[in-house]
Amino acid sequence: MLDPDDALENISKIFDDFSDFCSKGGKVSEADTRSKIIDRILKEGLGWDEKDIRREGPIERGYLDYCITHSNRNLLVVEAKREGNTI
Repeated sequence: MLDPDDALENISKIFDDFSDFCSKGGKVSEADTRSKIIDRILKEGLGWDEKDIRREGPIERGYLDYCITHSNRNLLVVEAKREGNTI
């Protein structure tokens, strides 16, 4: 388990890195958002193990972007979007 102060420091760095990436790269895709911020927050910021993170899991009307599980229980669902205005 991550120390809360370490987790906060990690998440702050992730946001700084993503902000730098956005300012240099122009338009940011959903795939960029997922790999450069969501995956990192789940693992480096919240301390989830890769084995507990399921991506693109099927549901009745499509797919879940992320489903976090532990002991075969679904604990958290995350929907990913590209950076910026998605309308």
